[in-house]
Amino acid sequence: MKETNVKIARTANKKYVRNLILMLLFFPIAVFYLEMVVRLRTAGVPSGVELSNIFFFSFSFGAMISFILLFIKNKRAIRIVAIILSVILAVLLGSQMIYFQIFRSYYGLDQTSMAGDAITDFGKVMWSTIGKNAFYILLLAIPTILLFVFGKKLTDYPTRKIPPLLNYFCASVMAFSFICGSVSVACDSGDYGSLYYYKYLDATGSVGKLGILTSTRLALQAKIFGELEEKVIVNDGMNDVTLGTGGDSTTGPDVTGPDGTTEPPEPPKVYGDNIMENLDFSKTGGKIGELNKYFTSLTPSKKNEYTGMFEGYNLIFLTLEGFSHHVIDPNLTPTLYMMANDGFVFENFYNGTWGGSTSTGEYANLTGNFYNSTSCMQKLVPDTYQPFTLGNQFKKLGYTTKAYHAWTHTYYNRDKSHPALGYEWIAYNRNNVSGYSGLEDFTFEDGTKMKFPWVPSDHDTAKITVNDFIDKEPFHVYYMTISGHTNYNWTGNAMCKKHKAFINSYCQQYGLDYSEEVKAYLACQYEVELMLTELVNNLRDAGILDRTVFAMGADHYPYGLSDGSLAELYGIPEKNISSNFELYRNAFIIWNSKMEEPIYVDTPCSAIDILPTLSNLFGLEYDSRLMAGTDIFGDIEPVVIVNFDNGKGSWNWITKYGSYTTKTKTFVPAEGVTASEDEIEAYIKRVNQLVSAKRKYSFYVIENDYYAYVFGKK
Repeated sequence: MKETNVKIARTANKKYVRNLILMLLFFPIAVFYLEMVVRLRTAGVPSGVELSNIFFFSFSFGAMISFILLFIKNKRAIRIVAIILSVILAVLLGSQMIYFQIFRSYYGLDQTSMAGDAITDFGKVMWSTIGKNAFYILLLAIPTILLFVFGKKLTDYPTRKIPPLLNYFCASVMAFSFICGSVSVACDSGDYGSLYYYKYLDATGSVGKLGILTSTRLALQAKIFGELEEKVIVNDGMNDVTLGTGGDSTTGPDVTGPDGTTEPPEPPKVYGDNIMENLDFSKTGGKIGELNKYFTSLTPSKKNEYTGMFEGYNLIFLTLEGFSHHVIDPNLTPTLYMMANDGFVFENFYNGTWGGSTSTGEYANLTGNFYNSTSCMQKLVPDTYQPFTLGNQFKKLGYTTKAYHAWTHTYYNRDKSHPALGYEWIAYNRNNVSGYSGLEDFTFEDGTKMKFPWVPSDHDTAKITVNDFIDKEPFHVYYMTISGHTNYNWTGNAMCKKHKAFINSYCQQYGLDYSEEVKAYLACQYEVELMLTELVNNLRDAGILDRTVFAMGADHYPYGLSDGSLAELYGIPEKNISSNFELYRNAFIIWNSKMEEPIYVDTPCSAIDILPTLSNLFGLEYDSRLMAGTDIFGDIEPVVIVNFDNGKGSWNWITKYGSYTTKTKTFVPAEGVTASEDEIEAYIKRVNQLVSAKRKYSFYVIENDYYAYVFGKK
């Protein structure tokens, strides 16, 4: 009998030990599993170093949960806490997966405050995406399901008799895994791997390299304790970077005539600098002092033959939602085609993505700087000083300055940011905010009012607003379009549905065998053509078309399309498509009807270069050192910065001398550029320093309201 009892006790002890081990291992394994489900669904298979980072940090986080559970002595309480934590983890990681499927980036802490707006404003898009990812959501629910089914068995051990040594062991495992993760990160010297750990650059890069939970921890850590400073080497004349071969970078942009031949060089003219006097760079301490040191180290760009070309003209500027230059076609979009080919033709223009979708793209277009999340608009509160934006520059000159958008006027805090940018902000008062009169109060010529389905009509926006400014010269108006927003199908976007028959007929007429998703995309972007035609006709009828300039650029490429549809539209390989520079090539259009012939510009340039370029063309007073962007016609070469690599974050760049991909450390020289390996290596190092500086100080400008100090407002 005694022997039997001993056997039973031994069996029970083995069972208890087994259950306890399984419970302790559950969360380390579950956390890694959840991270990998989301990773594989979003950014694809991780590299060896990335996998190592995610594994060790996941195991450490899971071990921490197991360590906490060891202190709970009630079995039912253990199960409840474990299930709650499992649900929280699944929801957190699942929300990142859904967000990525919509915006091709991960969200950071500063974007969680916009969750309510996202659900109400883009609810159809969100629920459609959730439906498409139902299988992966089920995979994320598996740990919770396992706890429901096997929770009693896993907690079948004497909770009150756990030796303290086990707590110490669990803590040791947690610490050891964390140390291993830190070592793994330290070894990732390429592609900003270690930098993303020590400085929270953006959610997309951080999640891609370290995992969601580690990225969230780092964001919290940065918010509470502040970030470690990124060390950037600042030298005199830092932005004047050349390779020394393949052309002289100090002669301005490469401009050719309409026949494609290079115009003969003219005798050099001496131009003054685009610089402002009486700016206060005296502060030496803190971040303001650091910014002063950086900006005074830069060489200002010179005025040029295009300076003041449009001085005194009206300006209509548009940020085109999800636009691609592949939409432009002489038969489908004749007005857009005319503007894109009869004005300034920028043959190497790019839209970078910096982790914040529409908001960061619009911010780059409007400010000449870039930022890493949608909080850039939230930071542009009314007391932020923004002297260089077109709205404020033209407002100072007595122009009528208005901005229009056919969706919620408070989204992205535009009701606060755009007045700070110098505009009277007129959008859709969808939330019935008291005291605000928006587009819903405007009327068409027949007395009817505009309707606002998802997605609204930009053509209707032009029709209903053109009389609001056309008789108020000089004017500068800004449109943020909406019709080109995802979803790209015949049911989830009213503009796709509106033009379905027309696009199907067009494709049939010209033998275009596009997929339904690409057809739907063309359909909603057709609104841009109708909008521009409406504006041009009204301006012509009013006799002021010749003294009005149109300028427009996209906020980002159409990431709402699937990779297959993007490959179809762009004519590039689907594999690793988000790591292809061609995906980010786009149109930047500047057109005026008085231009007698097109002016072709093949200088690589991007969204941050729009503001300084337009400022120069309109003869506005600005300081060319104080923006990340560069006047495309100036003597300082623009550097195109493209943060890509399918959600992993990679600060790549393009110059007139070639392109550099950070992850692979590959430099591809531009055609005709020859240089030794040592010259190229030195050039890459120099441009990487410049890119790091532009990134760091572009962030600092908005975070510290820098212009207010320089202009003596603080």
